[in-house]
Amino acid sequence: MDGDVEGQGLGRSFDDYLALVRAGRDLTNARRLLTVPSVKYHLPRLDEPFRDAEYAHTTRALRRRGASHRCCSRRTSRRRSPATVWQTKSNKSCGGFGEVPQRIRAHADVRLAMKLMNARFDDDFQVEMMAAASGADVLVVFNRLFDSERQVAYGGPELSDRNLRVLSGPSGRQTVRPSLSGTGNVCTGRIIVEYASRGCSSVQLHTFFQLPLDAYPATDGSRTQRALHALIFDPRDGLVAVMLEREAAGMLSARGGELHFLDLLPLPLPLPLPDAHRPR
Repeated sequence: MDGDVEGQGLGRSFDDYLALVRAGRDLTNARRLLTVPSVKYHLPRLDEPFRDAEYAHTTRALRRRGASHRCCSRRTSRRRSPATVWQTKSNKSCGGFGEVPQRIRAHADVRLAMKLMNARFDDDFQVEMMAAASGADVLVVFNRLFDSERQVAYGGPELSDRNLRVLSGPSGRQTVRPSLSGTGNVCTGRIIVEYASRGCSSVQLHTFFQLPLDAYPATDGSRTQRALHALIFDPRDGLVAVMLEREAAGMLSARGGELHFLDLLPLPLPLPLPDAHRPR
């Protein structure tokens, strides 16, 4: 549910969005559909303070209208250059980004997922953003690339290539961090497995469930049903096929006669020892 960006959701007033949140709450309470409010809070530039009144008003209103929700998703993007959102690369800092979780939780007891964008800097900067946002419960990694000449955001294979590269790097394998949810070019079960093998316990779809109906192999069902059918059951690149492929290669083992998706995730790295306990 995304109510504050025209073209990406409701595109109307905040009161209209709160009505949508209430409807989502009712669906969740009826166990028909899990809904999660999504918000773009203000993220200050270098010389700006946080708009605490905005955080208080928005968070409290959403919590009142969606009392059953335990997770509030936050998007970090703006329609302007990423350089206006993050500190400059030369500072090697994400500024007040790490303060966002505590500022939201000051006004409501929520579980918080933060959606991280792709900044127009190097891979290490993406890792810095992950570290700065470690106070969140979940990080959505990483949404959209940005074409500065055309002034448009885009996805596709270039996006997943970068995301998987960042998540594969040694600096991306942190020992303590929030859960990860992969996003970017999620169009096959094979891509889902690639994200999982880099630590993502879930993925998010943006485009694949919006294709024309004849783009899916299934000939019946909604777009969501047809998309899930292709992602899971495609005989070559579906999730089931790729997990069986990994089992045959000795990269995944069955438990109780079944393969488990979360077993695709890498084992966590051991916590670093304090200096006093390091071997000499």
